[in-house]
Amino acid sequence: MELVSILVPVFNERSTLRECIERVLAVELGVGREIVVADDGSTDGSQDVLRELAREHPEVRPVFLSHNRGKGAALAAALRESRGTIAVIQDADLEYDPRDIPRLVAPILDGRADAVYGSRLAAGAERRVLYYRHALGNRLVTLVSNLLTDLNLTDVETGYKAFRTELVKGLPIRSRSFEFEIEITAKLAALGARVYEVPVSYHGRSYLEGKKITWLDGLRALVAAVRFRLWPGLGTERADLALLVEARRLRRFFARLARLVVRGSGQRVLVFLPGAGELVAHLARKERVVCLEPDTARASLLRRRFGHRPNVRVVEGLPGDERVAEALRVERLDTAVCVDALAAVEDDLAALAALARALGPGGKLVLVEPRGEWLRSPLDSALGRLRRYSPGRLRSMLESAGFAVERARSFNRAGTLAHLLWGKLLRRRRPPRALLGFLDRLSLVWRLGEFLLPVPGLSVVIEARVR
Repeated sequence: MELVSILVPVFNERSTLRECIERVLAVELGVGREIVVADDGSTDGSQDVLRELAREHPEVRPVFLSHNRGKGAALAAALRESRGTIAVIQDADLEYDPRDIPRLVAPILDGRADAVYGSRLAAGAERRVLYYRHALGNRLVTLVSNLLTDLNLTDVETGYKAFRTELVKGLPIRSRSFEFEIEITAKLAALGARVYEVPVSYHGRSYLEGKKITWLDGLRALVAAVRFRLWPGLGTERADLALLVEARRLRRFFARLARLVVRGSGQRVLVFLPGAGELVAHLARKERVVCLEPDTARASLLRRRFGHRPNVRVVEGLPGDERVAEALRVERLDTAVCVDALAAVEDDLAALAALARALGPGGKLVLVEPRGEWLRSPLDSALGRLRRYSPGRLRSMLESAGFAVERARSFNRAGTLAHLLWGKLLRRRRPPRALLGFLDRLSLVWRLGEFLLPVPGLSVVIEARVR
């Protein structure tokens, strides 16, 4: 059953805290709820009110921070303690009306959204008319955030946001103040989350009534928009996973690669070592997609991205594991896709044999593996590749594992030149983010390179079937 966790950050809100919680309790959601209230070191007696509320209402769960650290820190603490499948942020100052919570969670409950923003500026929103210069500042921050994340939000700084909890719970929250709104938006964009907006009412406070945000917070938000666009920080400092996330900027490249893979795939597809999930996104219209990933951090990233899709499943392990083999047999797979997967496992031949058993006679395998040991560079090591292959070696391995090769060809000749320059000559472990985006825009050049460049492709593509 769904459980909604309503996260309430509190700092010196004694005058409104009780009424806020009682209004939240009065809302009919149709699903279970808990109210996690994080007190951010209040000094006005808010903590006493919170303890009373927790004694009176079992749904209220208090979290006390030892000292004031900011809204972002309070929300991060509340999120860690939450147990719900959906998280909703509810400010304690009553600027936002709890009666709008059902409207916020509805697109997530319906399976249409991963995150929902309650916009104070969308058509149909009721709001108190207050500071014009604040409104201009909010529009500027929203504009900059939208330009950097490519989302078309109308109100990025809204305090009313709802998320699938599994999407955000594993994310590190770096912001300690109101920059949280910018940070979480950048992270959702980097994860490819489905974001919706709904109109909400807004009863803003004046400074005499206790409003806390200032023009300095707007300036910090602009800086945060740039910071979290360049370094979104999705929960790991590992270079290989960071590279995979950055590679998502190569959207046109992955679209080209997906055309090769999707064309030869059936309806029930296994993707072995799917990286950040770019190919999975293209395959997601298939009847069934199973992502097989032995690394816990990568598996978590995939679950955050595709957990809302009922036809996509993430299995943690290697194809030779007994538990994994049983799970794959149940899936009745007809196709397996490996992109840079064999190059990253210790026993590549054993992995191929296990894939053949999982597919059964007639099952299709599509391999895209790095070509040419002479091209090996520090970039390969950063991506976790243990080796590169010749077409002859791959063909021999496939035949030993029980496959019959149907087709083999080179792929990404232009990429060979880029790899030689950046990986072999300059010995770099990762290309600049801006360079990735620029190169991806030269998609016509890459396509022409397949026909015109007199060099082997950076990868070899092989299609085979189980004998």
